[in-house]
Amino acid sequence: MCEARSAGPPTPARPRRAIIPGCGHKSRVSRGGAGPGDSAAAAQDPTEILDEYGADALRLYLINSPVVRAETLKFRREGVFSVLKDVMLPWYNAYRFLVQNALRWEAEAGARFEPLQARARASAAPRVSAAPRV
Repeated sequence: MCEARSAGPPTPARPRRAIIPGCGHKSRVSRGGAGPGDSAAAAQDPTEILDEYGADALRLYLINSPVVRAETLKFRREGVFSVLKDVMLPWYNAYRFLVQNALRWEAEAGARFEPLQARARASAAPRVSAAPRV
């Protein structure tokens, strides 16, 4: 558990000292909570990424990331965009193509579109199989 030790509330002239467990040393923490080497530009707001690319693109990025192999992740916004562009959009376009053509077929044929697997399951009746030939 982190313990902050200071003679009063932290100010820009007097940052608080924090003991970070497992770290073995004291580190300076500034008033905003960032350490001396941390940059405000390096921190990315997760809600912005979710709003821009969507949760599914972020999930696929993380599933294919080094985190799954217990390695260090260097999160890149471009990686999430790449998953969206290379994986999600082709899937969506294929789905949209199927739906558009199914609707067009229904309008022309005047019948409900059923995939082949659904028709095969419905027409398949329990059959008595013949004994295998030896």
